[in-house]
Amino acid sequence: MVISYPPALLGPHDPYLGDQNARLRNELRGLMPLWPAGGLPVGDVRDTAAMHAALVTGTAGGAARQFGPQHFLTTRQYVQAVRESTGRKLPAMYLPARAMLPFGLLTGAVQHVWPWHIPAEYGAVYTCAVAAPAEGGTEHGIGPRPLVETMTDTIAWLHARGHLTRAQAGRAAAGAVAGVRG
Repeated sequence: MVISYPPALLGPHDPYLGDQNARLRNELRGLMPLWPAGGLPVGDVRDTAAMHAALVTGTAGGAARQFGPQHFLTTRQYVQAVRESTGRKLPAMYLPARAMLPFGLLTGAVQHVWPWHIPAEYGAVYTCAVAAPAEGGTEHGIGPRPLVETMTDTIAWLHARGHLTRAQAGRAAAGAVAGVRG
């Protein structure tokens, strides 16, 4: 038996606009000017799918616990990567993650009665407060693709699907890697 630990996943062709792609979209729509200091593991869904395929087919070696291909980023590095992919300035302020935990709890309670989504989740803030880089992560033979490729492909896909305007996607809308549109 093998247990896999995927990172926070970004990538194109997300059928349900999952948490990470929605968070990226919210950032590009200007809804996330405050970020918890700290970090998180970020990976590409395509790399994690390749890892799982290798684990299922038995072509991956290694331990019974496998970390998905990832880059460990501080929230500052994450925002900077989005800025590089889009060419946009994207204002951001960083507060201590532990100080933001009560706000995360409050938004979770209010979200049950508030009709619109509030882009602040306790779990995301908590992750930034406690996450640390994983040891290993390449035992399965799948390394993470370049972060800017993941960001650009995801943003281009969000734009192509109508989740972002051309202005919100910035240069990522025009600089997509082949096969992302649609």
